[in-house]
Amino acid sequence: MLQKSQEILGKTVVSNEGVVIGEVSDYLIDTESWQGTNLRVKIEKKKAKELGLKTPFFGSLLVLVEVGKISSLTDQVILSLASEDFKGYIASLKEQGEDSEPVEDEVKEDG
Repeated sequence: MLQKSQEILGKTVVSNEGVVIGEVSDYLIDTESWQGTNLRVKIEKKKAKELGLKTPFFGSLLVLVEVGKISSLTDQVILSLASEDFKGYIASLKEQGEDSEPVEDEVKEDG
């Protein structure tokens, strides 16, 4: 199924048990294969705390989620991970030290 980028951006991202994790803020494409590789998921500070993730001092947490971790894409992005497994997934990304900086803080600008 094909979807336009405007239809993906802003979608709610949920775990496989229905726990809201965040929303799609961007996506990455491999320019050699022209395949989507990752979704950038914006996790608000309050939600990150609820999930037991380390929270930034300011702004939101931005996390790259591999498309292989997505089980379906409808009106929501449903991950193949439970919320507890998502926390472990984030920890493993940090340990790998990915070049693309899989976890980053977003600084919100005023006005």
